[in-house]
Amino acid sequence: MSRNPLRLFSVFAILTLLILSFILGYHAAKKGDRDHPDIFEQPITAPAKDEAHRWQSCGSTPTEAVARGCSFDTLSFAWQTPECYDAELMAEWESTVRSNGWQYYADKAGKRPVPYETAFRGTYNLWVEWDLHIMHCTYMWRQMHRAFALTGFIDSHLSSYNHTLHCQKVLIEEHKGWLADTAARLRYPRCERVGV
Repeated sequence: MSRNPLRLFSVFAILTLLILSFILGYHAAKKGDRDHPDIFEQPITAPAKDEAHRWQSCGSTPTEAVARGCSFDTLSFAWQTPECYDAELMAEWESTVRSNGWQYYADKAGKRPVPYETAFRGTYNLWVEWDLHIMHCTYMWRQMHRAFALTGFIDSHLSSYNHTLHCQKVLIEEHKGWLADTAARLRYPRCERVGV
């Protein structure tokens, strides 16, 4: 059985173009990295250790968390020590929640909406809409990346592989309705150095 020379030439030409595209793309990306440094090229610097903070947790109640100098992370619904609190991402998250009109609810049926100011205070377990839950997962991955690349500190809930698996399931799961069927429970995770 003889091979078609035109077919062999076509395969060779396509492979050559793919290899050249890869090489050119690689070099363009490397040049772009040099021309446009981004946040991930910044050195990771740990905050100076304040003896009052042991990079652990904020206790087990909102009152105890406030007394320990912690801030409420509205993205993960967790009280965070200063080392694990990402104020810049929280401001962006809260703006996203407000601009999309997503609500927090005092009940699973979504009959009792809670004002943002109350929800963002961190004193109650609440319920959220499915769309907010999906966006929460994408922001949590950003928060994890920022913890590794910028601050060097991560909380025990964010670093949990189980939470990553949960978010993967949320993103691929088909969901019917908008019901506030996702619990936003207050958390008091440990704050740890990345890789410890």
